[in-house]
Amino acid sequence: MFRDYLRRTGFRRQLTVVVSAAILGLALFSSVMNSYEARRRITANSIDTGKQLAKTFAQQSTLALLYHSPENAREAISAALSFPDVVQVQITDLNHKPLITQSKPDAIIPPLPAQAPTILSAATLEQETDQVWRFGAPVYDSQAESSPIEQERQPKLVGFVHINLSRASLNKLTQTLLYGNMLVSFAFAAGLLVLLRVLARHMINPLNALSDLMRRAESGESGMRAAPHGPRDLIDMALAFNKMMNVLEEREAELKQSRDKAVNMALMKAQFAATVSHEVRTPLNGVVGMLDMLKEMNLTKRQQECVDVAWNSSRTLIELINNILDFSKMEAGKLELEEIDFDLRKLMEEVIDLIAKHAQQKGLELGYLISPDVPAQIKGDSLRLRQILINLIGNAVKFTEHGEVAVRISCATDNDSAFRLHFEVSDTGIGMNHDAVQHVFESFAQADPSTTRKYGGTGLGLAICKQLVGLLGGEIGVASQLGKGTTFFFTIRCKPGEAKPNRPEDRALQGVRVLVVDESEIVRGFMEQNLTPHGMICHTVRNGTEAVAELRRAKQDIRPYGVIIMDIGATDDSGIDLARRIRADSIGIPPRLLVLDRYSSPSSNSPPGTDAILGKPLRLDRLLDAISDLLLEAPQATQGQLTNG
Repeated sequence: MFRDYLRRTGFRRQLTVVVSAAILGLALFSSVMNSYEARRRITANSIDTGKQLAKTFAQQSTLALLYHSPENAREAISAALSFPDVVQVQITDLNHKPLITQSKPDAIIPPLPAQAPTILSAATLEQETDQVWRFGAPVYDSQAESSPIEQERQPKLVGFVHINLSRASLNKLTQTLLYGNMLVSFAFAAGLLVLLRVLARHMINPLNALSDLMRRAESGESGMRAAPHGPRDLIDMALAFNKMMNVLEEREAELKQSRDKAVNMALMKAQFAATVSHEVRTPLNGVVGMLDMLKEMNLTKRQQECVDVAWNSSRTLIELINNILDFSKMEAGKLELEEIDFDLRKLMEEVIDLIAKHAQQKGLELGYLISPDVPAQIKGDSLRLRQILINLIGNAVKFTEHGEVAVRISCATDNDSAFRLHFEVSDTGIGMNHDAVQHVFESFAQADPSTTRKYGGTGLGLAICKQLVGLLGGEIGVASQLGKGTTFFFTIRCKPGEAKPNRPEDRALQGVRVLVVDESEIVRGFMEQNLTPHGMICHTVRNGTEAVAELRRAKQDIRPYGVIIMDIGATDDSGIDLARRIRADSIGIPPRLLVLDRYSSPSSNSPPGTDAILGKPLRLDRLLDAISDLLLEAPQATQGQLTNG
């Protein structure tokens, strides 16, 4: 708390409080100590005086005790009571029986504590209270005048005398001394404080002025200069501050000039890059178009390979030019967003179709899942979202040699309950280490220099994604482990679009039991998520062995499957093609078989023993149409059996 107080208060107040407390404490201590020492000395003198009075009174009381005659002590008693602080005198015999006791008129004698009688050998202080001292002295008969003829003899104790001495004068004098000392000390302290305040003002006012100038300079004001006045140290500080401000202003002017030159140069470079990129892209589009036409011609294998190399190189160059254009626009702040209604599912399928060919060449599964709580129609910038997804999914396919690339979309809510979409793009590729993750969104950065040689790319794609996500009101991140794949995730702020009528329900699909056989988790999830809302009963398994077991169980329960959707490479535990196994084991009307093949084209024929073929990656409308066509092609007498259960 004391440190917090020191941080909150100014130097002037701290100095005033500390010095004032020290001076006042010293004044109080000095007053108390002076009063204490004076009281101690006065007390010692008073005790010595009391003892001397008791001794003198004892010498004058010998005859009164020898003859037991109080009249002989009247004069001594009057003399003793004449002292200012003596309030009572008493003469007692050897048995401490009072012979005479006399007090001053109107004197208030406080009672003394009872104590056992003592034999006194000399004048001494017998008792002491806050209000009175009681002194006692022995009385000897040798104190009387003796005859010179008599031989010297030992004095004989004949009694005692007692004197009560009041402490009122001592207490009053002590109090007066204390008040006087305090008055003098505090008057001196007040004078010191006034002098200190004058000196502090002379020292602190220039310091406060310098502090105010520093605050104004910190806020950005220019031309701040301190007036050199006050103590010598503050004058040196003011001069140093002025020199510092001169240097800072000179450097600020140089930095502004350098910044202006850099900004102008950057703008010129951006404009040059945009202009050149745009001009280069126009002839490249013509080259790509001609290469597309060449690919459709009847070329020899060697010619086809050469055309493919040229086509891939030109597409890579166009992608690079597009990234440079987008990067230049964002750096120049000329990228504008739009808000339109679009179908999120359709957008996802179009993006996946663009990348599907590359995934097919690598034998990768490529799919997406949209959470049921995500609206079908979204209002936002579909072009920028498409660009982000193409970059992330394209990178995932590029750095994945086997397995799958999956996109999952769900709703996310912020603290302000705003509507946000959460995207996850995960792969089973090479992954990244911790250091690479820290720099993955930097411009022209690659996870490993060897990746540029092996996979290509400029490192601009993820930097563009990060800036686009920021423009869309979201955040982007990555989680990765070397050798175990990578997951990029991002959120964007958007609004629900106007709802459009869904695909009309197909009564032929209601109640159809569908068995899905595919090793890919994303494919099985896609099937289960999209077939069930259309009235079908969907069950998924990973391989042919699980499929055969499920078909046997369904046969025993008399709940056969009407449609089986399986990957073209599915086999049972003995390696036999699953379609042939199903046909061989079927009794009566076999189920309809729909084969999924990532290498198929629209003109491909279905393999022997199957009813239809559907290419991957999957699109919902194509999938539903294929199932509907299968059911329509079935004989009318078997329609009820296909929808059994």
